[in-house]
Amino acid sequence: MREVTIEIWSTKPRVNDAYTIYEKDMLLEEIKKTYNTDNSNRAMSFAKRFVKAMRRNGELENQEATTIRVC
Repeated sequence: MREVTIEIWSTKPRVNDAYTIYEKDMLLEEIKKTYNTDNSNRAMSFAKRFVKAMRRNGELENQEATTIRVC
């Protein structure tokens, strides 16, 4: 069993000369999920699919950054 922590952050833009970098600003939500696998790469893949589905369903905005950690 692998536990995955998904953090959703709001971002703020920082404009440089020719490009914009979005920095993490404030933690909005933390989601903990447990996957029935011992392989950390597989758990990461499941978590990425979960985040992708959240974006597709409109639960995440483009300005929100995500961080995924496998424990």
